[in-house]
Order: sequence, then C-alpha cells, then structure tokens
Amino acid sequence: MSKRSRRERNIQKGLNKKRSKEALRTWQKERGIHDFAEKLREKMPASEVWFLELFKNEGIGIYLNNNIVIGYYIADYVYKNLIIEIDDPTHDNPEQKLKDCKKDDYYTSKGYKVIRVKAWDQTSYNNAIKQIKSYLNNEYKKKKEKEFIQRTKNKRLQDKKRKQGKSIFTKKKQQQRTRELTDYEKRRLDYIYKKKSMIQPTEI
Repeated sequence: MSKRSRRERNIQKGLNKKRSKEALRTWQKERGIHDFAEKLREKMPASEVWFLELFKNEGIGIYLNNNIVIGYYIADYVYKNLIIEIDDPTHDNPEQKLKDCKKDDYYTSKGYKVIRVKAWDQTSYNNAIKQIKSYLNNEYKKKKEKEFIQRTKNKRLQDKKRKQGKSIFTKKKQQQRTRELTDYEKRRLDYIYKKKSMIQPTEI
C-alpha cells in the first residue's frame, strides 16, 4: 500500500468519525434525550431509588452518577467504565429483553462493563455487589500495575541518562588529553618556560 493511499484512508476515517458524531448529536437533539435524562434525575424511578438506598449502606466508597446519556441510550448508574442497569418488572417482557440485549451490546462495544440488577430482588442485588467489588479490585490491580510499569520506565530512563552523562564526560576528558595545542597556548607555554629560565638562583 502506497503512502498516499494510506493517508487518504486515514483522512476518510477521520471524516467518517466526525460525521457519525454529528449524526449522533443531531439525533440526541431531535429526540431530546438530554432533557429526558434531566427529568429522570429530578424524579428517579422507584426501582433506582431502592438500589441506591441499599448501595449507600454498603459503604463501598464510590459515587454513582445516575441517568447518564451514553450514545443513543440513558444508563441508570455509571462509574468510570462500569454501568449498572436496574430492571423493574417491565423488563421481563420478551420485546424489552431484546432491547436490553441491544443496549448491552452497544455499551460493550464502547468499552463498558454492564451489570444488570433485578429490582426488589435481594439475591440479584447481592450478586451485583459481588461483581462491583471484583470490578473495583481488578481496577485497583490495573492501576498498581500501570504505576509499577511507569516507575520501572522512569528508572531505566534515569540510568540511561546517567550512563550517557558519564560517557560524554569521559569523552570530553579524552579529547582534552589527545587534542593539539592552539597557537595561543603554545605561545603562552613558551613565555612561561623563558621566564623560568631567566630566574637566577639567589645567593645564600
């Protein structure tokens, strides 16, 4: 593949991304999805209130953002790349289940992890809490691994710089030893030698 064709391909990709973003924004404006999300935040459904009250008592120590717009959908609760969906009895409908599957596929394609909780079901809630805790543990491990990798990288760079600094210093010293004297330095040395020879020994 030539450089020109690759460049054209990258430009086309960028244009397609821009168009898709613009199309999404126009769709969101036409449907008024952001306004609807604000209304849901003001007056939360009973199923979401039930989950939030139980979750606060767990003392996990994370803040969940409720009714956040992600693409073409509104997520019930969001924390970083974790989405928690609360399913009330209306979600038992087969048509609604298909919609939920599409929704989950969209979220996973965008890099989110989805946890679904059945409203007013204690076993489902307990399973969700276990999944949330395991997710947080994995995130903590990933963070620590990244920090360790960064530290090792910085150490290697520092060692490299030290070695380079030492090598530059030794090179300069060698150059000073091996280099030829300039005309001014030669004249100066001659003058010093003449002066030394002119100095007569003092009589005792």
